[in-house]
Amino acid sequence: MKDKYTTKDISRTLSVSERTARRYIEKLVTIDKGILYIEEDLYDFIITKYSADNLRTDDGQPTDTEGITEFFTQDEYIEFQKRLTEYPLLNKHIESLQIEIDYHKNQYNELIKLHSEFIQMHKLTMNTMVQRNYIEAKEKGI
Repeated sequence: MKDKYTTKDISRTLSVSERTARRYIEKLVTIDKGILYIEEDLYDFIITKYSADNLRTDDGQPTDTEGITEFFTQDEYIEFQKRLTEYPLLNKHIESLQIEIDYHKNQYNELIKLHSEFIQMHKLTMNTMVQRNYIEAKEKGI
């Protein structure tokens, strides 16, 4: 069984009176017309503590959470949840970008081939012009 503490323990630890320790507790828990109200911090603590103990797998079996303790603030949890929902969308976006990259790589390779052919045609044209100039010069006796 876990340790339990009294208001005297709290007052000693915080170096305050027992009455102050009771006021701290009364701030967290109030009863109005038979209804128990608790502060948000205590609510979050209870939800965090007991929801981890009651986790179940898809087939209804309790999960093995022994030895695992992680806490999120509300903002961190919301951010984590947002990232989990964004993950499949980002994966699809990455896949579409990969397809686009592959397309552009193919276009680039085709342009390189075309450029090589253009250079070959240019060399052939230059060679033909040199030969023609040579023939013309020979005909003119130069």
